[in-house]
Amino acid sequence: MNERKGKTSRATALETLTLIEAEKIFANEAVDQALESVKLSAKDRALVTEMVYGTLRMRNALDWILERIGNRKAADMPPYLRNILRLGAYQILYLARIPDAAAVNESVDLARCYGHKGWTRYTNGVLRNIGRKKDKLPWPDPDADSGLFVSVFYSHPRWLVDRWLKRYGVNTTLELCQRNNEAPPLTIRANTLKTTRKSLRNKFLAKDIEADLCRYSSYGLILKGAPPIRKIEEFKLGLFSVQDEASMMVAPIVSPQPNERILDLCAAPGGKTAHMAEMMNNKGCLLAVDISEKRLLDLQQTCQRLGLDVVRTLAADAARRIEGIDKQSADRVLIDAPCSGTGVLRRRADARWQKYPDQIKKLAAVQGQILSQAAEYVRPGGVLVYSTCSLEPEENEDQIDSFLQRDGRFELDSLQPFLPERLRKANGAEKGLLTLLPHQYDTDGFFMARMKKTLAARK
Repeated sequence: MNERKGKTSRATALETLTLIEAEKIFANEAVDQALESVKLSAKDRALVTEMVYGTLRMRNALDWILERIGNRKAADMPPYLRNILRLGAYQILYLARIPDAAAVNESVDLARCYGHKGWTRYTNGVLRNIGRKKDKLPWPDPDADSGLFVSVFYSHPRWLVDRWLKRYGVNTTLELCQRNNEAPPLTIRANTLKTTRKSLRNKFLAKDIEADLCRYSSYGLILKGAPPIRKIEEFKLGLFSVQDEASMMVAPIVSPQPNERILDLCAAPGGKTAHMAEMMNNKGCLLAVDISEKRLLDLQQTCQRLGLDVVRTLAADAARRIEGIDKQSADRVLIDAPCSGTGVLRRRADARWQKYPDQIKKLAAVQGQILSQAAEYVRPGGVLVYSTCSLEPEENEDQIDSFLQRDGRFELDSLQPFLPERLRKANGAEKGLLTLLPHQYDTDGFFMARMKKTLAARK
């Protein structure tokens, strides 16, 4: 690698993308680390974030075009060259505000600094060709193979597109994939132990940070033009948490009350845990269980920042009997189950390339085990809530159906009393089930089910 004075936004994006590939680390963690290590303007920091996340999201489309224009498979290229070309092509195809010439020249400069003359000639030729042909690029024919077209043009794994096409049809699948390729809103939840949503909103507006009310959650705000979250004074003071609006629906469905005994299984990183503790007015007992001790430490730090001392933590596998938790001892149990995460692909730019069909079957088996174990901790008359950020029926409706067939002590309980008015007529809510699709509600994709434990098993 040649010496380079300083670190430009594009060089930072390139190194971040290459690190994500090599180390298999989460994109958000890699971006945060990269931005902490360089001195860039706010504008350049935003560009780094957009280029990394955008290039990751559109990888399928970028590789398809690069391979056909450049006559080389992306997988066969050196990592730095591959990502230089992806970044350049992303700017040309998806960032209209950046002139094609600037995207090409900056990419050639990266090729010169991170490679050799052969890289610069190849990069220059391929990207200029893409720029000239971008209105007539060789995309797959949607009439010949709709699955291939959607997978490539909207940049999703083919196996997942095929699943959605079979279940939703072409139009809904297109809408879902399109929404997944948009940058998600930054949503936060006010900590009602310390402030109100109105007061928090006024604090942001006084700082010239746009803060709109969430459509569904009475706790939530949508921030625009905010600085990095950890640098915001109100965050440091524990006045809010970052949480998607769909996720904010879960704690109200559990409906925890002060002085109750609440069990939160698969609790980390703790957004729903904290929300429940706040709804309990920090009174009672909330036991947060997770298999990862490291993630529980993060949860503990979150609770400390928010001023929550009602939460205790326990490292344990929720799919097995947990020693120290008595049977029928919890008023309410939440299972925020480990899942495929197909509902949060908009928010997790790299996640779509880390999913495989057999993962759903394996996860569904674990989810079933967790449900069976959790059922034993719920007292008669108590509540069991199950949630995932998956859109797949094996992890959602089918999972609940199977559980209710196995355990006659539980029955579905209507969600309508616990939902905002706009969601009360959503399909399934009256019966106790709710699925939020990203393109319908502009939230993460989420599934929720609320069940009550009857005094006696159903016959």
